[in-house]
Amino acid sequence: PPFFFHADVGIRALPLSRGLGDVYKSQVYGRAEAGGKYYFVDGTGTIVTPPPPTPPTQFTWNGATPGDWNSHSNWSATGVGQPDSQDHEVTFATLGSQGTVMTDQTVVVNKLRFENASSYIVAGTGQVTLAANSVAVDPAISVDSGNHQLQVNVQLDNDTTVNVATGAGLDFNNQLNFNGNTLT
Repeated sequence: PPFFFHADVGIRALPLSRGLGDVYKSQVYGRAEAGGKYYFVDGTGTIVTPPPPTPPTQFTWNGATPGDWNSHSNWSATGVGQPDSQDHEVTFATLGSQGTVMTDQTVVVNKLRFENASSYIVAGTGQVTLAANSVAVDPAISVDSGNHQLQVNVQLDNDTTVNVATGAGLDFNNQLNFNGNTLT
């Protein structure tokens, strides 16, 4: 089938049938279509495979409480999983009244942020591990408002900073494993 090059200036059809990686003499940037499939084309006309989309790194709780941390439908990045990576940042925001988020697994995050006057309680038989992200940013916890509790085990894989706004609070009500790191 022929390739069709799509560019801002219009569509140009080339009567060529080539495979991925073949080079076409063209100065068109855009995408090529063949047999109902689209391929990206660079400025030399080389068909290139696009990189996979960048996964989300910021997750905001939008589930009801009580709710399960490990259910992807409870997070703003619905359909792509729940936060469980050193590159993930978690925000607990709007909540009508006190609520509990449960985890029965170990979850890893880089940042926890509480932005609600109503109390969140993170509880369960699991653990929250705070770890530096892939570009070596140390983990942190921020409490902008409200009084919140971490009733799960908490492990520090790196030095961790906690910032609590005036009038707000954060209680660690279970095991806190410093793992040789500092909490400031």
